[in-house]
Amino acid sequence: PMQWTAVEALSQLGGNSFDARAEVAHGINSPQIAGIGSKLQVEHFLQLLATLCQAFQHNCHYESDAAVQTLYTLPPRHLQTGWVQYQLGKAYFEKGEYDRAVEALQQMQRLAPYRIAGLELLSTAYWHLKKEVELCYLAQK
Repeated sequence: PMQWTAVEALSQLGGNSFDARAEVAHGINSPQIAGIGSKLQVEHFLQLLATLCQAFQHNCHYESDAAVQTLYTLPPRHLQTGWVQYQLGKAYFEKGEYDRAVEALQQMQRLAPYRIAGLELLSTAYWHLKKEVELCYLAQK
C-alpha cells in the first residue's frame, strides 16, 4: 500500500494525473505518460521506487537485516546517495553494528553535507564507540 501511494504522489508532480495501478496493470501504455520515457524506463523507475519503499518499510518495522539486504540490491549509482546511506546507517545502528553505522552515516555526510537527518544517529554511534574527538568535532559543525 505504501509503495503505491508514493508512486501516485510522484506521478502528480508532473501535473498529469494517472492511476499508477491501472497503468502498471495495463503495461504502461497510456499517452498521458508518453513524454516521460519508454515503457522500459518507466518500469525501471517503478522497480527502483518499489525497492526503496520496501527498504524504508523494513527499517520502519525494525527489520534491519532485511533493510540492508534490500538496499544492497540497488545499483551502485543509487546506493551512493545520502538517503540510501542514511537508511543503511539507521539499519546498522538498530542492529548494534555501530562501526558500520558510522561508515554509512559518514558517507551520507560526504554525499549530502547539507543533510541534518541522521546526525543524531551518528553522534549516538560515536558515543557508543567512545569516539569523543569525533563527537566533539561533529558538535562543532
